[in-house]
Amino acid sequence: MRRLLHLLILSILPASNRGEEVLDLAIVIPTAPTQTERRCTIRDSWARQLADVRERGKRKVKLYFVIGDTTELASGERTSLETEKAQYGDIHELTGFKDGYSRLGLKVIETFKVAQQLFGKFRLLLKTDTDSYVHVQRLISALEEKGAFELARVYAGEFWWGLSILQESLKASTGLNDYPVNARGAGYVLSFDLVQFLAEAALPFKEIEAEDAMIGTYLAPFEFTRIDYNVSPMTPQCGCAITCEENNWDTAGKVYQVDHYNTFETLRWKQRRYEMFGDSCWRMGSPQESSCRRATLPAGGGQKFYFDAITTAMIPDGVVV
Repeated sequence: MRRLLHLLILSILPASNRGEEVLDLAIVIPTAPTQTERRCTIRDSWARQLADVRERGKRKVKLYFVIGDTTELASGERTSLETEKAQYGDIHELTGFKDGYSRLGLKVIETFKVAQQLFGKFRLLLKTDTDSYVHVQRLISALEEKGAFELARVYAGEFWWGLSILQESLKASTGLNDYPVNARGAGYVLSFDLVQFLAEAALPFKEIEAEDAMIGTYLAPFEFTRIDYNVSPMTPQCGCAITCEENNWDTAGKVYQVDHYNTFETLRWKQRRYEMFGDSCWRMGSPQESSCRRATLPAGGGQKFYFDAITTAMIPDGVVV
């Protein structure tokens, strides 16, 4: 009888009060099974910050890439994927789920259903994309400032609304002509209880292309704590590690927690700058910076940008390259 009473008390207490380890931030990134290069670019860029966060002992953070069913992969692709899984141990397959961009919303919901299996108990979950650069400590600090790790029903990110809906499936499903209030899919955060709420919906979700708008639509009538942080708009952030020929979105000098629409090259370059100088926005203040151009690459909308050059002579004393 005493043992039964003890078990009952443990089931009522929050995990943090009964000695169970609780993850602070779970991170999920939907990818296709064959997108090895994208996953490796994330591992070699901002995901390198996760070890530093853990070593500081302040927050427990873990990342998983989520892929769809692999039964139709060619033998060579399957072998490559199995090697990658064994090497990194950070890939989860949604067996039986057929991948497709138009099914991203359903994939995210299926990911929420297995989130506790992957991470155990967690406080917050970040869903982000393979072309997003996450400033991990900057994001954690923004969430801490708003008390997000201790709050219930948290929905956080850069919220937007009002533009005409582009996806016909979203129009048909909601009857709306304009996007509802939602946090940009490049990087939004949900608390454990909201993840479980979405995962345990009594009725199945429709197949909707705009996954971020789908989440916003579903949560709209419910009470939650909205927390705002900054996500860069339609190009990588200009003036931080890269320079854009046209800064149409006026991103230079702003502080973003998530920097979207990056290429493989800019993801890695931003991380190297971060590791060298502690801030990917570190600038040399030298006339040479505007004249030394290399590796000019196309960005969204036909825009071009180039990497800010670094020479040994420009690196401050004490910085090890």
